[in-house]
Amino acid sequence: MEELVSFDPNTLCPDHRFLRVICAEGVFYDLVPKWRVREHLFRLQNSGFPAQSIHRAKVPPCKFRDFTEADGPGVYREAQWKNGATFHFPLHPEDHALLP
Repeated sequence: MEELVSFDPNTLCPDHRFLRVICAEGVFYDLVPKWRVREHLFRLQNSGFPAQSIHRAKVPPCKFRDFTEADGPGVYREAQWKNGATFHFPLHPEDHALLP
C-alpha cells in the first residue's frame, strides 16, 4: 500500500487552496492549485457536490484528495493534513440545505 503524503501548515505551498466539499456521506476536503480553484469548484458543483474555498486554518486534521500533483483535473492522490485519519466528517445543519 502506498504511503500517504503528509502536509502541515509548515509544508503546504502557499499557492494551494483547500475546498470544503459536501456530499450525502458528509464533508470532505480537496486540495487544488490556486489557479485551478474556479475550475474545480465548477466541476464539483455541476456534479451535485456543493463546495467552497476554505482557509487552511479551518481545515481539521484529516485525509483529503490532493489534486496538486496530478496530470489532469480528475486525477488525485490521497494525502493527510496534520496527521489526520478521517476522510468524511459529519454534516452541519446548514449543509443539509445545500444538498441537491
